[in-house]
Amino acid sequence: MALKFREVPQARTKGSQVAEQVLDAIRSGQYAGGDRLPPERDLAAAMGVSRGSVREAIGALQVAGILQSRVGDGTYVAPAGAREVKSGVTALIEAGVDLLDIWKGKEEIEVLLLEAAARAATDEEIQAMSATLSRMAEGVRRRDYRTYLVSNVRFHLAIAKAARNPSLAKAENALLRVTQQIYRAAERGREEAAALHLDRALAVHQKILDVLRERNPEAARRAMRIHFNEVARFLGGAFR
Repeated sequence: MALKFREVPQARTKGSQVAEQVLDAIRSGQYAGGDRLPPERDLAAAMGVSRGSVREAIGALQVAGILQSRVGDGTYVAPAGAREVKSGVTALIEAGVDLLDIWKGKEEIEVLLLEAAARAATDEEIQAMSATLSRMAEGVRRRDYRTYLVSNVRFHLAIAKAARNPSLAKAENALLRVTQQIYRAAERGREEAAALHLDRALAVHQKILDVLRERNPEAARRAMRIHFNEVARFLGGAFR
């Protein structure tokens, strides 16, 4: 198949433009679910970028559920299960949001919110988060992924409110809506992996609650980074 990619202009972020071109190729029908993409070196040559830029773009699209990497076999467009995710992510791109910044931005926002909440949260707010965490634990015990997700959203929104930063809280609210699409797609047909993720995620959220009780912003920063590492591991495994 002839490559129909264009050289990336030097003035803009290369990785994000590589991702956008891959999305364009999927939207236009050049690549359908299950199709294999050209090797990284061919994509890099076609777009005039480094293989590192291609690798960065592919990694972001994997986390979003659009691409799958098969060890020793290459990178493929994810099957029908990722369509809901693709539509949500591409809508953000069309609105001017950099795809590669979606996950990076969400992590940085949540780190800042948790640090601020560790300083500003009231005892009553922390107690309410504890009650939400109890509901989350119940969802984990029953292996009810949807109950877990609802409680997870409420937990993170409670942190955002306790941080006393309305602007970041609004950004967090918008990003949570997008990431819930990704979580739901990642869970489909992966009951065993999702159950294991629930156990690990619950432990991480308990640690987040602990650092809030300790009023420890430095520990809060570390706890949120650990949380995102766990989420990335689960989502990455969903689309391989």
